[in-house]
Amino acid sequence: MSTKRVISIQIDNNTSEYFGQIFKELKLKGKPIPTNDIWIGAIAKQYDLPIFTYDKHFSEIDGIKIIRKPKELG
Repeated sequence: MSTKRVISIQIDNNTSEYFGQIFKELKLKGKPIPTNDIWIGAIAKQYDLPIFTYDKHFSEIDGIKIIRKPKELG
């Protein structure tokens, strides 16, 4: 469901490709993170979106922008 403030993004075949890429990179680095976080990271990479989080897991994913302070949201 989408609203003026929230846009729902569907997972598709491209998202799955990003997921696989991230999963492989994390495995090679020896830095596994929860599966749900990998899906979120995959969507962020696919759509070039930042992630607002205090969760340190996301810093293990290369190529995504992480926002940790509300004032960085713009």
